Amino acid sequence: MSLRARLVLQAGFVVLVAALLAGLLTWGVARTEIDRVREAPAPSFGDAWLLLDDAEHVLDASDAVLRAARVTSTGDGGLELRLRDASDGGTRETVLVLDAGALRPASGAAAAPGARRVSVPGWPPAPDDEQTVDDAFGLVLALVAAVAALALVSLLLLARRVLRPLERITDAATRLSAGDLAARAGVEGADELGELGRAFDGMADAFARTEALRRDLVSDVAHELRTPLTALRCQLDAVRDGLRPADEAWDALDGELVRLARLVDDLQQLALADAGQLAFRPESVVPREAVGAALDALRALRGDDLPRLVVDVDMLPALRADPERLQQVLRNLLVNAAAHTPRDGTITLDGEADASAVRLRVSDTGPGLAPDDLPRVFERFFRGDAARARRADGGGSGLGLAIAKRLVEGMQGSIEVVSRPGHGARFEIVLPRA
Repeated sequence: MSLRARLVLQAGFVVLVAALLAGLLTWGVARTEIDRVREAPAPSFGDAWLLLDDAEHVLDASDAVLRAARVTSTGDGGLELRLRDASDGGTRETVLVLDAGALRPASGAAAAPGARRVSVPGWPPAPDDEQTVDDAFGLVLALVAAVAALALVSLLLLARRVLRPLERITDAATRLSAGDLAARAGVEGADELGELGRAFDGMADAFARTEALRRDLVSDVAHELRTPLTALRCQLDAVRDGLRPADEAWDALDGELVRLARLVDDLQQLALADAGQLAFRPESVVPREAVGAALDALRALRGDDLPRLVVDVDMLPALRADPERLQQVLRNLLVNAAAHTPRDGTITLDGEADASAVRLRVSDTGPGLAPDDLPRVFERFFRGDAARARRADGGGSGLGLAIAKRLVEGMQGSIEVVSRPGHGARFEIVLPRA
């Protein structure tokens, strides 16, 4: 049985039970009122009366003739009154037989000449109790049927309103699982179903981005591996063909092997960071010492081929971080800045502190980043300048900033970048104060 059928049946059963309970309650109230009327005392003598004029017509209290009434005499001096009135769409005739003792002379200014007062015990006649009960029961049944029909129609509309968004989400999920990354539910609204639809579309967007990143990662890794492998093969072919002495090829071969090893290490480190398996040993770290170690690593990598370096971190208080991881982050940022800053440019390391955090900044005077590139700076293998040649010193793999972000976040910190085309870039690390 489908969800729609189950929903309609279950809700219909609940509403029908509620309607029956309401009908029984109404019937109970009506029955109580009928019993109360039945048990009420009959009217006393003279409480109800009719007037008969000299022509034996029945008069009402204003002396108007009730022409629907017919009066005939009985043999013992009494009267027989036949009163007709409209009831339930037809005509009902009430017959009253009055003996002579019930006839009394009329008195009062309103009495017609020759009129007699007729006392009628129990007048006006009591309604037919059984008929009243039947009418009340029929009304209750009609009310229950009407409520049930209205509830059924409302439930059908509600089921359509509830199930249509669910059907759209189910269809989009089926298409997404089949590989259609553009599948979206497109459910609107401010209720829970609208929130569910928007959550599903957000999940689909994230899945599409992840899938795109996965494809890009495979492509980029293959490309990054192909470059040093091709260089290695060319060098070996040259040595084998006698085009280059083996002694001269060793340095080039060693450089490509170092680059391959660094790429593999970076990929492994990213994989561990994504899995939450990187080990961190936080302790109190003096920023001056971490920056000094990162600068030494940069000079060992680049030698004297560096822009001007300006360092101003001596007055910063200690922060809490893993010393080795922090040095690696700063080294990656410095290598990135050096790769994009001209020889006559400047790289600045400074910072500031407040009561709870320490901020370290690495700024350069390079070409800067385009606004569209800023959200992707920390993605794997991202390069703001796709045409930039890869460097033999290991720069340019596109993994350094991605690793830096994972390491900073692993130390309970954050990293941001601010840049404008032509005005360089500034990376800011925020870490808790020791």
